[in-house]
Amino acid sequence: MPVIIKLIPRRKNAWVELVPDDGPSLRLPREVLPAFVRADQTVDGTDWAKLIELAAYHELLDKALRILGRREHFHAELKRKLGQRTIDRELIARVLTECRRRDYLNDERAAEFTVRQLLTRGGVGRTRLRQELLKRGCPPDLARQSVLTHAADLDETDELMRLLNSRRRSLAARTERLRAKLFKQGVAPHRQAVELRRQLGLSVRNYLAGRGFTGDSARNAVDRFLDELIGADEAEFD
Repeated sequence: MPVIIKLIPRRKNAWVELVPDDGPSLRLPREVLPAFVRADQTVDGTDWAKLIELAAYHELLDKALRILGRREHFHAELKRKLGQRTIDRELIARVLTECRRRDYLNDERAAEFTVRQLLTRGGVGRTRLRQELLKRGCPPDLARQSVLTHAADLDETDELMRLLNSRRRSLAARTERLRAKLFKQGVAPHRQAVELRRQLGLSVRNYLAGRGFTGDSARNAVDRFLDELIGADEAEFD
């Protein structure tokens, strides 16, 4: 039978570490510590097993609450993270249930938080928003509805142009390098513009697609941007 030989206060006395004479110690919140637990108190095997189970639950719950304290999480997302700490599915389910009971875990709230967070950062379209929601563990139906609801005012045209203009300097420099390369290869001037548009267009479209901008609005924005970029370069070149 284990014998608790020492009780050590932890976390400003909110938790207690139970140190037996043999084997690993346990940690429990002081508020759930059973009355029979005292220093130098002999505990039978059944009670010690219960303490082990109680400690495992509260340590995992504490971890879950710390994770949720940093930001909103989806049920599936938190479940995945807790699964990295234990393979006990029943224990994970108990912790998730308690988090929901306390309203610390709410998929609808997590979806709204995620959409608003990404919109604040900027440079994302509706497709990227849905992809990020799904990646974090948001249910598909909720992901679609959340984008419709919380990104209803998203002006993708403004976001597109902001993104493209943020890359104008680097793309202009790349255009100059490509033009010089084509010139050395003996490519005729009228063919240079075609090749520049092809290479730069592919790069820019991939860049925008990676941020959730696809369809006619993206194609039109890329065409307009390349008209300005390559046209301006041609004027300077001439």
